[in-house]
Amino acid sequence: MLKSYLYRIIITLTGHLPLWVLRALGHLIGTVLRLSRSRMWLVTLENIDRCYPGLDHRRQYLLAKESLQETGKTITETTYAWSQNVDTVMGLIHSVDGQAEVETALAENKGVIFVIPHLGNWEIINHFLGRNYGLTHMYQPNRIQPLEAFIQQQRNRTGTRFVPTNSSGIRSQLKTLKAGGCIGVMPDQEPLIHTGQFAPFFGIDALTNELVVGFSRGGAKMFVAVCERTSSGFGIRFDQIDPDHISQTATSLSAVNRGIEDAVRRKPAQYLWSYKRFRTRPAGNLDFYNFDKHPLRTLFERLILKFYLLLFRYLPTVVIRPLSSLLARLPFLAAKRRKVSKINLGQCGQNPELLDPSMARLFQSALEAPYIWRTNSSFISRLAPIIGNIRPNTGTIVLTPPLGSREALLKYLGNEFFVTEYYHPNTINSLDEVIRMARHSQGIQLVEHDDLGRAHLVYRLSRGHVVTLCPDQQPRLRGGIFVPFFGISALTTKILPELLRETGADLVIGSAQWQGKKYQISLERVEYDPGSTDEELLLAINRQLETTINQDPQSYRWSDKRFNIQPLGRPKIYR
Repeated sequence: MLKSYLYRIIITLTGHLPLWVLRALGHLIGTVLRLSRSRMWLVTLENIDRCYPGLDHRRQYLLAKESLQETGKTITETTYAWSQNVDTVMGLIHSVDGQAEVETALAENKGVIFVIPHLGNWEIINHFLGRNYGLTHMYQPNRIQPLEAFIQQQRNRTGTRFVPTNSSGIRSQLKTLKAGGCIGVMPDQEPLIHTGQFAPFFGIDALTNELVVGFSRGGAKMFVAVCERTSSGFGIRFDQIDPDHISQTATSLSAVNRGIEDAVRRKPAQYLWSYKRFRTRPAGNLDFYNFDKHPLRTLFERLILKFYLLLFRYLPTVVIRPLSSLLARLPFLAAKRRKVSKINLGQCGQNPELLDPSMARLFQSALEAPYIWRTNSSFISRLAPIIGNIRPNTGTIVLTPPLGSREALLKYLGNEFFVTEYYHPNTINSLDEVIRMARHSQGIQLVEHDDLGRAHLVYRLSRGHVVTLCPDQQPRLRGGIFVPFFGISALTTKILPELLRETGADLVIGSAQWQGKKYQISLERVEYDPGSTDEELLLAINRQLETTINQDPQSYRWSDKRFNIQPLGRPKIYR
C-alpha cells in the first residue's frame, strides 16, 4: 500500500511539470541509460543493428542514442497524460492525418481495428481514440502491482475501456467489433508462443500475435495508429493496412508488420527499440539478447578495453614482439589458456616445447590487432608478395583458421574483395562491439550463425563474393558432426559442405604469417569432391588444415578448447 501511494505521488508531482521540462528530463533519463551501459541500451543497439544492417556503425550508434532519449521522453510525458485532465492533453495534438478514412470505415458499421505500435507516445493516442471513438483496448497488466490500479484509473478517464489479454478480453473485443465499434491492439508486443506465428519484421522472423488477424475476419477495417512527437506537441496519423492482405493468417501478419515498419521508418528514433521484440526465436536460431548480467563488470571491461586500444594502436612492432615473448613467460597471465594449450599440444602430437612460442604468438596477435584495425595504406606496405590467389568474380569460401595473424588476413581480404564473415559473437559484449566496428571499417559484412545467415551466405557466394569462415570454431551440437582433427574427434560445422555443394564455390585456406616486419598472406586452393558425404568432405578439409598448421605449428592458437564436446561415452579432454 505504501508503495502504491509513493508511486502516485511521484507520478502526480512529475505530471504537473511543463511539457518542455518533462521532455528535457526524459532526454536526461535516456542519456543516463546510455552512459550506464544499461540493459535497455544494449537491447536498443542490438535491435537497430539487426533491423538496419545497411547503416554504418556510427549512424547506428547515433540512432540508438536518440532512440533512448525519445524513450525517456515517452516515460516522462506519460506522467503528464495520466495527471492532467483529458482536454489539456488533447490540446497538445496539433494535427490528425487519415481521420477521414477512419470515419468512412466506421460508417460501414463493421468495426475498426487500430494497430498501435510502440512508436511516439502510445498513451496520448489512447486519449485521442478513447475520447473520439470509445476504444476497447487489450493490454498486459503492469508488472508493478501497486501501480496497476492507479494506471487503470487514469486510463479509464479518457473513455477507453481496457481488457486483459485472455479469453474474456478476446470476447469483449469481438463483441465491440460486432457492434461496429473500435478496438486497439499492440501487435509488436510479443505474445505467448502458442498464440502467435513468426512473420517478418524488418526482415527478421518475429513472433506476432494472431489475434489481430482473427479480429479482422468479420470485415473490420484495420489502421496503423501512431502519435508522433513534434517540437511543440504531437501529431496523430492513421494508415490503412491493405484489406486485400487480410485473408490468410501468415500473409496478414506480414502485412501488419509491414504497416508497422512503414510507420517506424518515418520516425525511427521514436520507436521503442529497447523492447526485446525478437526474444523468442525460431528453432535453431541464436538468442539475440544474450547480454552480460553484471553491468559493473562490463564497465570495468570497457575501461580496460579502452586502455588496450589506446595503448597498442600506435605501439611499434619492435616493441610488441619482445613484449609478447615476455608476457608469454609469466605463468599467472592467461593461466587457463596455457593449461588448454598444453593439453592440446599433447593430444595433437605436437612438441611440448611449442608452449611458450605459441603463447607468445597468441599475445602478439592480440596486441597488434588495434594497429591492424587502425591502419590502411601503411598496412598494405607491410605485405609480402601474396602466395596464391582468389579467382575474380568467383564465389569463394576462405577458411580462416587462427593461424598467424587472422586480423591481418581479414584486413587484406576486406581491402581487396567484397567480404562477408560468418561471425560468432564474442561473449564479452564490449569486445564484440569493438570487433564489429573494426569489421565495418574494413568493409566486411557480418552474418551470424542462424538460418537467415546461411541464406545470406548462399546469396553472397552466388554474386561472386568472398565468404570467410573459421573452420575449427566449435559449433553447437546440432549444427555439427564429429570428424577427426589431429586424430581426435572434433565437432565440425555442417554448413561448410552444405555451402560447397549448393553453390559450387571455390575453397581456399587463408593465413597471414609473420615474416620479419611484413605479413605473408597465403591463399591455398583446396580441391574437393562435391559428391562426397559431409564426413568425407570435412575429413579431407581437416587433413589439409593439419598440413597447413604443421608447416608452422607455433603460430597456431592451441589455446582454444577445440575438443570440448566429445561423442557420447568419450572421456572429457579438459578437466
